[in-house]
Amino acid sequence: MRPVPRPDGSTLGHPSERSGLLDELRLSEERLHVENEELRESQVGLEHARDEYFSVFESAAIALLTLDDAGIVCHVNSAAAELLKRTRSQIQGHPFRYFLHMDDRPVWEAHCSRANPTGAVAVCELRLDFPNEPIPVTIFTRRAPTPDRTLIHVTLLDAREREQALREKERLIEAELHARRVSDSKDQFIAMLSHELRTPLTPVLAAASALKTDATLSARLRDVFELIERNVASEARLVDDLLDITGIVRGKVQVVKEPTNVHGLLRDCLSMISPEFDRKGHQLDIRLDATLPCVHGDPLRLRQVFSNLLRNAAKFTPPAGIIRLRTWNRDEWLTADVEDTGIGFDPAVAARIFTPFDQLEEYRSQSGGLGLGLAIAKGLVELHEGQIHACSRGPGRGARFTVELRTVPTESVIHVTPSSRPPPGEIPTLVRILLVEDHLDTAEMMSDLLRIEGFEVVHSDCIQSALTVDMNAVDLIVSDLALPDGTGLELLPQLRDRHAVPAIALSGFGMQSDIQSSKQAGFNQHLTKPVDFEKLLGAIRQLTRVANES
Repeated sequence: MRPVPRPDGSTLGHPSERSGLLDELRLSEERLHVENEELRESQVGLEHARDEYFSVFESAAIALLTLDDAGIVCHVNSAAAELLKRTRSQIQGHPFRYFLHMDDRPVWEAHCSRANPTGAVAVCELRLDFPNEPIPVTIFTRRAPTPDRTLIHVTLLDAREREQALREKERLIEAELHARRVSDSKDQFIAMLSHELRTPLTPVLAAASALKTDATLSARLRDVFELIERNVASEARLVDDLLDITGIVRGKVQVVKEPTNVHGLLRDCLSMISPEFDRKGHQLDIRLDATLPCVHGDPLRLRQVFSNLLRNAAKFTPPAGIIRLRTWNRDEWLTADVEDTGIGFDPAVAARIFTPFDQLEEYRSQSGGLGLGLAIAKGLVELHEGQIHACSRGPGRGARFTVELRTVPTESVIHVTPSSRPPPGEIPTLVRILLVEDHLDTAEMMSDLLRIEGFEVVHSDCIQSALTVDMNAVDLIVSDLALPDGTGLELLPQLRDRHAVPAIALSGFGMQSDIQSSKQAGFNQHLTKPVDFEKLLGAIRQLTRVANES
């Protein structure tokens, strides 16, 4: 047997040596076979992962590209081809910067030079180059080193919708600012309109309210003055309603809540409106049966609610009709119910009855007003977290309005009924009043009426004139707010620096903000024109009496 050569040139002589070598060769062959299978499986896995990657890459709804380190496009998916509006062959193999707007190419080059080699994502905003209009895109780039080269993965997000949304947001912000400016202009216009409408009514109402009680005049003349007073007051209420509904709609009406006896308010309202009931011969059926008549509310605003409901009943109930007023309690709620035998309405349109400026046809034909009273009542009740409802059995069958408010314990309420005109003996022997008023008719009428009542009046028609008055000879200031050379808000602190006396603001501006401004300036009371002369006298007596007592 021939010897078997070894790798080192020697020979294997013994058969056992040859057998061992063959075993080693077989083991090596088996190991190589296993490693080969593992490599084949790894290759299959890599090919599968590659196929999956390209499948995801291709089917992605987002535009994806792969660039080499020089910025040449290696791969592009369908979404990117669609965004770039080119075929794959028109994109692959070309520098990516060629697809960018000329002005943005330096930005892209700088972005690439700053790209993080660690694989972190970098972002920039650029525009794709198109003849008609460049397309804004947000670009995300990430470097991905491989054994033989570095690739750049690029994601493109179309920013047109985002920019459109931003433009729309800016448009909406500008529209809102414009709407606010328009709204503020309307508020100023309405306030100025109310002032201009109220100011000429002031001397008329003052004269009529004073003369209707003059015993030296004939009954006929006193009736005429009462008619004038009634119609001027009605005109003033229209202006007030317009301001109130504007404030309610815009959320500018505030209520100052305190424990309030609703029965007291209802009696006050009945007293004020009784002339309207008397003129038409209405029969009143009043049953205030609530054992818990007190609520947490604004007395002024709640009085306005019930006055509107009662006036509404008086207006739309024919002569000799019946008006019923009821109160009762249900659990922790007070219910006040105003029912009439008037014109009624179709139950199908009950929801519209509280809509501003949307009077029902049967109401419009008889009203002559703006159709705001019920809308104001609803808004004010809701500001008290209460409810108001309207119902009717049909045209000609009357209407019923129900207000529900949460009650509070009766002990917490101290209700003061408005006092009547104090007897002359309670008036100081001489009260000297500084009247600052630039409307000549108002100034003359107010001065004459106040002098008739025993007051001494000094009249000034502007700030400059008022500042020349000896304040040591003044007991009370009655001032308009809108003056030719400034405002009463500016005048009062200057006058009070000389002599601290009570002050009444007498103004055609009667919005909540105007009243608040008067209080902040130091006025003790704010009376809105046109002012009933009796109300002005009551305010003067109250302030002078308090001043004397102090």
